[in-house]
Amino acid sequence: MKNMRVRFLSFILLLCLVLSFLSSCQLPSIDDLKFWEKDDAEFNPTVRFAVVSDIHTRVISESDATQDEIDDAARRTERFFTSSYAYAQTQSYKGLDAVLIAGDYTDDGTQQQYQSFFDIVNGNLPSETKLLACLGNHEFRDTKENGTQNNSVTKTYDRFSDYFGFDADSVNVIGGYYFIGVSADINGGRGISEEKAEWLDEQIAKAAKADKTGEKPIMVFGHLPSSGTTIGSIGVGNGKETYRTEYMDAVLQKYPQVVFMAGHSHAPVNNPLSIYQEYFTAVDTGTFTYGGYPIFTDEGWIEGIQLSTNGTYQTDMSDDYNEHGDRESCIFMIMELDAKNRLRIQYYNADTDTFVGSPVIIDSIGKTEDFTFTSNRKDNSVVPAFSSALSVRSLSATSVIVNVPNAACDDYVANYKIELYKDGTLVDKIYRLACQNQLPLPIEITASFSDLTPNTDYEVKAYAYNAYGKVSEPISLSVKTAEDETVPDVFQMSILSDGTVTDAISGEKLTVTGTPSVQYDETLDRQVASFNGTGSYDFKGWADHLDVMTDGFTFEIVGKVPAVPSVPYVDLVSGQETGGFGFEYAESGALFIYVYVLASDKTGYYAKTYVMLPVGEYFHLTATYDGHSLVLYLNGEKANSRTARGSVWFPIKESARYLSIGADADLGGKSGHFMTGEIALVNVYSSPLTAAQISQKYNDLQLP
Repeated sequence: MKNMRVRFLSFILLLCLVLSFLSSCQLPSIDDLKFWEKDDAEFNPTVRFAVVSDIHTRVISESDATQDEIDDAARRTERFFTSSYAYAQTQSYKGLDAVLIAGDYTDDGTQQQYQSFFDIVNGNLPSETKLLACLGNHEFRDTKENGTQNNSVTKTYDRFSDYFGFDADSVNVIGGYYFIGVSADINGGRGISEEKAEWLDEQIAKAAKADKTGEKPIMVFGHLPSSGTTIGSIGVGNGKETYRTEYMDAVLQKYPQVVFMAGHSHAPVNNPLSIYQEYFTAVDTGTFTYGGYPIFTDEGWIEGIQLSTNGTYQTDMSDDYNEHGDRESCIFMIMELDAKNRLRIQYYNADTDTFVGSPVIIDSIGKTEDFTFTSNRKDNSVVPAFSSALSVRSLSATSVIVNVPNAACDDYVANYKIELYKDGTLVDKIYRLACQNQLPLPIEITASFSDLTPNTDYEVKAYAYNAYGKVSEPISLSVKTAEDETVPDVFQMSILSDGTVTDAISGEKLTVTGTPSVQYDETLDRQVASFNGTGSYDFKGWADHLDVMTDGFTFEIVGKVPAVPSVPYVDLVSGQETGGFGFEYAESGALFIYVYVLASDKTGYYAKTYVMLPVGEYFHLTATYDGHSLVLYLNGEKANSRTARGSVWFPIKESARYLSIGADADLGGKSGHFMTGEIALVNVYSSPLTAAQISQKYNDLQLP
């Protein structure tokens, strides 16, 4: 919906790739959890605790999130408790000794968000399980001093202790192991002061002194990662004005027996680089919200934010960050210690309610000479390999979309590079994430190229990168573009004789929402989609084509409406929930084309123009956008236009990335603002047609 403000991601996510443990994708259910005991019969836990970070609890009155999103997030948080406890009950040692929340358990630190979070905690925390937590920077947001923009450390700490019942800096001994929690106290929750670091040093020293063997792990947790350790920690600490962890870093480096657990990075936790050892053992605690990933390229790596299972990523950012991004990264850890002071980590996906991959055992804690999770891992990492070929998903005169099969790699596949050649010369190159943090693992990733020359031979090559940037041998595919550039290549509605509605290009059967129907129209002598204000036909494959339309498109429909809407507006054909474009019909009788444009300065806005729509007769509407102008045509003639410079911005949230015929897409994937009337034709092209081509298409239709 165009009138929901689009919010973009602000802070730079220099984040993560991912564990070597998904290659088999053998995902046990909760009923098969004894599998893990068989995997390492010699590991017998004496202490067990579950760890999560960056839950970002929101409430409907304080967020742009939908109720469905908030309900889904609540279910994930509940599973953190219930699945951890269920696992423990299947084991010979049945204890769940603690659950640990490494900060940002709320989105803004408001009392409503605290209460919503604790409604889940109080309803799902076993009585015998200890709750451990520290503050995140988001908890400082709602405690401004006297109406100013200065965060109040005192108010933030007081609110924490009011709800948790203990201090934001804490020391607990569980099963003979020290658990030390440290919370930020400077820079609005984005830094550790020298005084706080001295307190931490004292507590770790006491824990070290209490261990006569000098071999027991000391479990330390905070929200901010130690600079230069896990991949999600890059950029935090020295040299960054808004992040100050250098005092804490210096303390941690004194104690090789420390296991430091931290969040904030929003990195998917099932990541080979989410564990790092140099002076101590650092463990990233992941995220329950959006995930960010570095993408390896020929020039090094770039920052990207995963959007959906087609592998696309977003590098454009502005001042506001968006929590409608990838929420497939909701993985937490079940951590266990045994009598030999070994640490076992298991990864659990709260979306799919399944374990991810195999357990990781760290048996070198406290012995720097035996550390194995070091930067040297790259040297021995395995290069990915493809076992399947590239294939064509869509091919037109000016664009091609290829399917890239997921490669296999013991060290995990991070992303792909896809190159386009003409006459042996490289003409374009794009990168796609492998999406291997998602479950189920996508079989293939799509890659799109546009602005191609009609009737021309091209070669496509694809390469795979592992988590350390090592690249595979390529696979390749030869294609030839079509001759006719006026044929729709993104979407073409087709109504079959059995009454189903499909995309003629891909063959996908459109999803039915509500009660639309297929009717025979005598005027047109053909079947049309008919709508009574309660339903739509939805094209879910829309997400695979968005990349080819960022520079421009043509959007063509034929329809009929019986009357002007009695509500503020309805949508005829639209995919414009927090981005995208669509045709909207207002109660004034004006038909608007809306396109969300992202300008070069990263500011976004809905560009729009309109025409007064005839009632009771079939009309032909066409809108074109070329990165400079938005033009609207009615019945083959130019009706209106406006200047709009920039690329088309499409929704970040995957559930909103679809095209709704007879309505508009919705964040919950359910469509809304349903029209009444008929839609006889919908065509979408990846490039703007000319005025002459549009006029010819109207004439060919011979509408009554």
